[in-house]
Amino acid sequence: MPTPTTDLPALLRQTAQRARAGLKALRTNFFWAPESCENVPLELQRWASERPHDPFLSFEGRRWTVGAFDAQVNRHARAWRKLGLERGEVVALLLGNRPAFLFHFYALAKLGVIASLINPSLRGPAMRHALHACEPAALLVGDAQLPGLRELELDALPVEASRVFVDVEAEVDRPRKAPEDARPHAPFSAWNPHVVGVIPLAISDAELRSLDEIAAYIYTSGTTGLPKPAIVKHNRLRRSADVFAGLARVTAQDCVYCCLPLY
Repeated sequence: MPTPTTDLPALLRQTAQRARAGLKALRTNFFWAPESCENVPLELQRWASERPHDPFLSFEGRRWTVGAFDAQVNRHARAWRKLGLERGEVVALLLGNRPAFLFHFYALAKLGVIASLINPSLRGPAMRHALHACEPAALLVGDAQLPGLRELELDALPVEASRVFVDVEAEVDRPRKAPEDARPHAPFSAWNPHVVGVIPLAISDAELRSLDEIAAYIYTSGTTGLPKPAIVKHNRLRRSADVFAGLARVTAQDCVYCCLPLY
């Protein structure tokens, strides 16, 4: 029976990487400083600057390097900023599992804008409650979730129709400007044209987000009542990422398959 060969140097490198991941998890979980700005969006930006060709995301046959992914995040961040979003305000994200969810989430996090993660399967009073509970300054809805949102009357929405944007999945990579008289999402606006031609320069604001700032709202399951928003700070995102990587002993050679709802 043939004896399997072992690449000892590669094995040692992998062991060292896993040991570093474990130590990083312990340091982040027990010794994090609230005033620190070592947040996850900033680490993404640094990674994209240092090793832009590293593989980052794969979705239904499409792939993004970390550089390409961060470029999309920066385009979305600059588009949100141009629309007047400010630090501490809230954007409700009503999206399914697709790359746009991550583009918007990281973009808002870099700006210090809170992402309120709405369950896309909600309907009627439950959706209305979830949208109003977070007091958003704007609402981003996926084209697949738009029919559910349209079930609500316009006066039941927490924002004006002009502050509701529809992200179209088919145009995520190559958004096109629609003709002036073509408004398939009326009275709402298409999001995709807002990122057309935007230069994906790094977002310096990412360096200002302390671990003690709020990054997102996630909602309770609603089993004993209507869903309620719970606060998620940057430190929780950072600790979750580092602790998961440490416990799973993840290395740069690994791929993590996400089968859970992103919200």
